[in-house]
Amino acid sequence: MTPMIAAAFALGAALGAAHFLSLWGSVALMRQGRTWLGVALQGLRFALLAAALVLLAKAGAQLFLAAAAGVVIVRLALTWRARRAAG
Repeated sequence: MTPMIAAAFALGAALGAAHFLSLWGSVALMRQGRTWLGVALQGLRFALLAAALVLLAKAGAQLFLAAAAGVVIVRLALTWRARRAAG
């Protein structure tokens, strides 16, 4: 694994963690009746993640795939942790 691919994976994992952890904030805002603010945060989350992945895709398929793998692995880890906490 080249250093650039490892860095793209780490960046994807960090972006994925920020994306999915901020989901809790969006849900909390919506539950408090601050729906528009929650929806705006949702849109911002999606836009930032999409922009980062598009930039990585333009840099090369390998970097994009490494970053996407980081996002997916973090998502799996966080949903596994949430299910264990709820269970």
